[in-house]
Amino acid sequence: MPTVKDKREYALTPEDRSFEIARKFGSVDGPRATVTEPTGQVLAAIVFLARPGHVEDIESNVVFANSDRARLLNAATVKEERG
Repeated sequence: MPTVKDKREYALTPEDRSFEIARKFGSVDGPRATVTEPTGQVLAAIVFLARPGHVEDIESNVVFANSDRARLLNAATVKEERG
């Protein structure tokens, strides 16, 4: 039987992103890298793809978003589909 995911895990709203960052990483300093096109979808994918406890994933996902936004969004879709 599939598990029911908490919709906040998808980090689609600013509140959900804050919740998910706190859940995955606890208290962290602000990001050192900036997303060039910070749409809600891109920001959600950056947080969704980051592994719990690996705050460095946020920065590498920001770099990924800036270099190949379509692949970042595709990676988030694949992760969601695979569960």
